[in-house]
This record gives sequence, C-alpha cells and structure tokens, in this order.
Amino acid sequence: PVGLCCAVLLARTHAKVHASGAGAVKVQPVPGAPRVTVFEKRTPQTGYGKRKITLAISSGTGDLLNSWLLGPRGEGACEAFAPVCSVNFIELRFREEWQKYEDAHPDWCRFEDNRTVECP
Repeated sequence: PVGLCCAVLLARTHAKVHASGAGAVKVQPVPGAPRVTVFEKRTPQTGYGKRKITLAISSGTGDLLNSWLLGPRGEGACEAFAPVCSVNFIELRFREEWQKYEDAHPDWCRFEDNRTVECP
C-alpha cells in the first residue's frame, strides 16, 4: 500500500480539509494542485486486499498512520493499527481515504484498477 499511501499524502498536502457538519469532511483542492492518478493492476475480484500478511506495528507508527487519515471532523483518525495489523486493513483504510478525495473532485484525483502501465 505504499503507492496509495503516497498518493493520499500528496492529495492531502494540496487540499483544504474541514468538517462540513453531520460528521462529514469536505475536501477542496488548492489552486494549482497537481492531478493525481493511482494505477492499480489488481482489482477487488483479482486480488486487491487478499494478502494474508500481518505486521507488528509500534504505537508511534500507528499514530503516524492515523495522522495521515482523516477523522470525522477533519483531524487524524483513531484506527487501532498497533500492536498488530494486517496489510489488507492498512490498504483498505488508505483506499477508503483516497475515495474521499476522488469523490470530492474526480478530475483531480482518480483511481484506475485493472490497469497496466507500460514502461516508456
């Protein structure tokens, strides 16, 4: 999930995020924000989120991951990543996070699965 994590951080760096009431978060790209597209070869049907890997995660790393995810009022999330966490859960949470940016402005942030990118 490293690429997806980087894409979320890039999008968040170039966005204004604030609570819009009723537990919703509003995401607005700042002027001049780069367009970000995530290319994923796997799909939910062909292996996305199906790896059986569990990681030992320190509370500091869990806090860092939470700071990168939006909570209900635009602040950091409160997921229980530590002391152990599956890679699938981390990937799922970052995929859900990415969806917030994509839903807000699909012309700014896009996710394309089942896509192969050829080397130039």
